[in-house]
Amino acid sequence: MNYLTKSIKRILIAVMILSGMTASVAASSPSSTQLISKNDYLVDGDSFIPIPWGKEAPISWILLSGSWMLRQGTTPTSYFTFKVINQNGTNKVLQILQIEPKTCTIMGSGVGSLSTSKVIYATLRNSQNREVYRLNLRNFAASSFVKKVPASYEGTVVMMSVAPISSYAFTHFSMARVNPNTIPNATCRARLQ
Repeated sequence: MNYLTKSIKRILIAVMILSGMTASVAASSPSSTQLISKNDYLVDGDSFIPIPWGKEAPISWILLSGSWMLRQGTTPTSYFTFKVINQNGTNKVLQILQIEPKTCTIMGSGVGSLSTSKVIYATLRNSQNREVYRLNLRNFAASSFVKKVPASYEGTVVMMSVAPISSYAFTHFSMARVNPNTIPNATCRARLQ
């Protein structure tokens, strides 16, 4: 059973890497807008702030493990949970769930891999339309932005970049740490723990 689990993890990582390398550049389809915003990066609903590319700080499994929400104004677009399912050797794997904040249903799931100390690459399959998205997770010091940006966690800003698997046109979101105990809906609370 342990051999089967390791084999499945290796296959998932191989599929994730191959799909990222072989995807062609294409425009996103209308159905991909369920996860993607039309703005590059919004902090307070309408304030565009450029991302300080090249100033990424190391991102760790410990930092990312837990519950998060996409930060777009004050309304959560989606909740995400990140859970380390394998941290031994070179096959470090992160399990990802996307949860709809109103109904608390699981919108998507996927896996991620930390290939450098500054970027986690992942894929996510939408459970409703079965579309696959590529996700990149990065960590920035809040002080590296040209405008004041609210920190996601311990003075850093965690960013999620999202694109359909067939495209490299990413949309970027700031994420905020979520304490599941503060969420009134019991179903959401249970899924985020």
